[in-house]
Amino acid sequence: MTARFWIAAFVAIGCDAQTASVVGTVTAGPQAVPVSKAVAILQTGGREQQTTTAADGSYRFSDLAGGKTYRLSVEAAGLQPFEQAGIVLEAEETRIDVALTVANRNESITVAGQEGNGQVIDSEQLHELPSINRTVAKFALLDPHVRQAIGLGADYQDSNRLSINAGSYRNTAYVLDGTTTYDWTYAVTPQELVPLGSVEELRVLTGDYPAQYGISTTGVIVMTTRSGTNQYHGEAFGYLRPSGIQAAPPL
Repeated sequence: MTARFWIAAFVAIGCDAQTASVVGTVTAGPQAVPVSKAVAILQTGGREQQTTTAADGSYRFSDLAGGKTYRLSVEAAGLQPFEQAGIVLEAEETRIDVALTVANRNESITVAGQEGNGQVIDSEQLHELPSINRTVAKFALLDPHVRQAIGLGADYQDSNRLSINAGSYRNTAYVLDGTTTYDWTYAVTPQELVPLGSVEELRVLTGDYPAQYGISTTGVIVMTTRSGTNQYHGEAFGYLRPSGIQAAPPL
């Protein structure tokens, strides 16, 4: 009689992968002020994890594979970014505290607009706004810095006299197409009077304006005429005063 014995041997081999974590606190400045909502990024092998810091500046990356090499970067608004490479997780928890510094910021401001402070009246406004005498310079009264100067003198130029910034009307300069049209004899009005229909733009300079307008200490009225065409054109203006609705002369 032959006896047979079966012996079964079971060998259990367990391979638990080592996990690790990276923790730390992000601060800024010499007082080590905690930085909240900073973005922390941990990268390895083309893969990355991202998190944001809490109110106390703390962050945590968990369930990381040990023995690998990682790169940590931290960014926050207004602060220099931080980056550290070659991080090998040899312990269950690796602590990396980050101290950020204020970023060097170079800012430029581009200001685009009219020269100096004042009013700009374009051709459409000149055409549509009512005017009794069709005098171009009178439209400068749309600027609150300009006022009528009638009463300051007694000659025929009263109708064109304007005072800017409460200065003497003799210090109000006039420029036509980039050339001064200032009346040097009377020092009161523009020397050349152009039709209203030929003006493209009227500009009133009442503040800091370029040196090319240095002929005045109070303000400058700048007139720019339209460019010509090969067609003849023009306009007519009539001013009617019906006699039936006016009072009889006193004498």
